[in-house]
Amino acid sequence: MRVQVQQIPPEGLVHDELLSVEWAAAELEGDAVVLPPGVEVQVRLQPVGAEILVEGRVRARLGFPCDACLEQAEQPTELTFTLLAGSPRPQDLLEEGEVELEDEDLDYLPLDGQELELAPVIREQLLLAIPMVRRCREDCRGLCPMCGANLNQGDCGCPSAPVDPRWEKLQQIKL
Repeated sequence: MRVQVQQIPPEGLVHDELLSVEWAAAELEGDAVVLPPGVEVQVRLQPVGAEILVEGRVRARLGFPCDACLEQAEQPTELTFTLLAGSPRPQDLLEEGEVELEDEDLDYLPLDGQELELAPVIREQLLLAIPMVRRCREDCRGLCPMCGANLNQGDCGCPSAPVDPRWEKLQQIKL
């Protein structure tokens, strides 16, 4: 998803695009799956002096295995982002090696030439939208540790594991 900087008029530009499921599969590399129809992107580009204000909205349905029961889970995702794009800042050009990023650096997108590449930004936003703990539902019971049955579909009948005698006294604590 590339935009030529010279083609952005002074009043701004709104760019809508539907990124394919195949694009998302290549970009997310197994972290999650984007379900059809794909990734809906709307980006508003507004010149602000020598820089460009980038305001975007991304909508997609993410699919991933539940961390507890391994069933396929689905999460509709809608997120917004705001960045400022422009020429690399002078301090970025002078520093070599490791550099500590400041808060304002996290929302700045250095332009490389006269083309604004938005695909990495959209990829980053989708990766940030994937939950750390992926659940098919809030009350997911997971798998039985004895037989591996999905406890969301009912009890499996396995006896509960015996409590280690060293920990029996903890069962008497009433909270």
